[in-house]
Amino acid sequence: MSWINKTLLGLLIVSIALNLYLLTTKSSQKPMQQTTELGSKSTLLQQNEALRRIPSVDTGTHGSESYHKNSMDYSIEPDPIEIEQIKHWINTGNWDAARVQIQSYLREYPQDTTYLLLEAQLIEQTYPVADSIAHYYTLLDYPLSDTQRTDITTRIMALANDNIGKLKAIQAWDILATFLEPLWQFGPTEKQYILPLAETYARQGRESLMENVLASLPQWDEEAIRIRRMLVTQGKPAESETPADIAASSAPIAYERTLSLARKGDHFYANLMIGRDKFSLMLDTGASTTVLAADAFARIRHRVKTEFIGNYRFNTAGGLVEADVYRVPQLFFAGFDLDDVAIAVIANASFGGSDGLLGMNILRQFDFKIDQNDGLLMLNLNPN
Repeated sequence: MSWINKTLLGLLIVSIALNLYLLTTKSSQKPMQQTTELGSKSTLLQQNEALRRIPSVDTGTHGSESYHKNSMDYSIEPDPIEIEQIKHWINTGNWDAARVQIQSYLREYPQDTTYLLLEAQLIEQTYPVADSIAHYYTLLDYPLSDTQRTDITTRIMALANDNIGKLKAIQAWDILATFLEPLWQFGPTEKQYILPLAETYARQGRESLMENVLASLPQWDEEAIRIRRMLVTQGKPAESETPADIAASSAPIAYERTLSLARKGDHFYANLMIGRDKFSLMLDTGASTTVLAADAFARIRHRVKTEFIGNYRFNTAGGLVEADVYRVPQLFFAGFDLDDVAIAVIANASFGGSDGLLGMNILRQFDFKIDQNDGLLMLNLNPN
């Protein structure tokens, strides 16, 4: 074989060996690349799972606890057994256990509507009614199903109408005003709130507030006209009254009853009867509602058929307080029988050695004058 043939044969062998080497290298690299790609996908899945578990940024309060809002918040399917347990706790008054379970879940899944609705049911049982309704309104900002949205709206209307009716029945105008004012902010065009709030202001003789509420209604609205006429009957002089009429109405009043008051320091005390029990109450013209201490109310709890109305806020001379309000079917004050009176019950409160406060919901039923020199309360029962 010539040297040329030997050279060509050697080059061919080298070429074959090089191709085999390259093929072997590519084959070994391909699974490695696949492994790397699979590893990257696996890492992304783990990161996404981790993102689900990272607490989102705190942006507000929910009930008495902080809550979170985050577009990356995902909820797992709630456990139906756990939900039934929480409902049982709420219905049986085991509110602390329900609260712990609900808040624990919502810290991890803050936008889970099932648990948000459970929390709303708990708030309805443990907070003033106005707070409960306001909380239901905030839930309408969440991504609810049509059924959930309808249920919440229906619940709001039912709670509002029920409490408006109960408070009007016992003429608790000050409590009703405090109840309706924040709700009117949620629904400033809702006649469900406009008309009773305007009537409440009319009953209190607060004309400017009444007109402010009625401003969204047409002047010819029949209900608005009725409420404006009601203001006249609360003591506002009618436009047709002459100066002689006004002068005659300012003549000295002959009072029908005079009640002697006990005095301790700067405070005066009067007695009233509920059933067979007598209570000594401190006169407080700054209190919108008559108040009994819890231990005093306990004396009549099982002897008088009282009706629990709800938990509300109202004014006293010491500021805004929160208390359970009851309807007392009848009480006796200064020789007068008063029907369907609101009584607020406050625990662990001091009333200057008395059983509570005699508030304006009773005093407003009279034309009254307090003679501080002689310690007398002079009364005429209002005809309205």
